[in-house]
Amino acid sequence: MLDWQPATLDEVQLILRDHSRQLQRQHQKLIEQMLIHPVQIPVLRYPGEAVWAVAKHEDKFLYWSDIEDGWELEALQPNGGIQDRGCNQFELHHIMYQLFGDPDLLP
Repeated sequence: MLDWQPATLDEVQLILRDHSRQLQRQHQKLIEQMLIHPVQIPVLRYPGEAVWAVAKHEDKFLYWSDIEDGWELEALQPNGGIQDRGCNQFELHHIMYQLFGDPDLLP
């Protein structure tokens, strides 16, 4: 059995960089505007676990789920954590389409 290790900030930033490069240009510009100084957010359902949030749109934070190997977008609970990790395994372009729609229709 393999021992799971949480993703480091460096690993998450590399994944973000690689996935951002695969976005269409309009979505690349938007993700650049959403970027924040990375912050660790606790996962309330699993005390001791946390995710690295790298971007924010309105009240939701974008983070890499290293358990599901996908991007997730979640609002913080009043105590500053997320309730649970999402399990959607979204690629970054999925999140961008959810937020902004078809990049070919954007100005």
